[in-house]
Amino acid sequence: MDKTANLLLSLKKVFGEHRITLPFTREEMAHTLSYSKESIINTLSDFQRDGIITVSGKHLEILDLTALESIAENG
Repeated sequence: MDKTANLLLSLKKVFGEHRITLPFTREEMAHTLSYSKESIINTLSDFQRDGIITVSGKHLEILDLTALESIAENG
């Protein structure tokens, strides 16, 4: 989870916004982080269920930056 959170925070920093169009597929994301595609999908679903992000296709919005930063920092 922490690698995924770090990646999302990096994308926020690069794009400068809470709303991001993901520049890669879930499979590419998994490969980059050395996770399975299913793990990435599950993590994003967990983040969405917990109200941290919303995801629709390649569109992602960070709703709770503090929570995402906490996950990135503490796992």
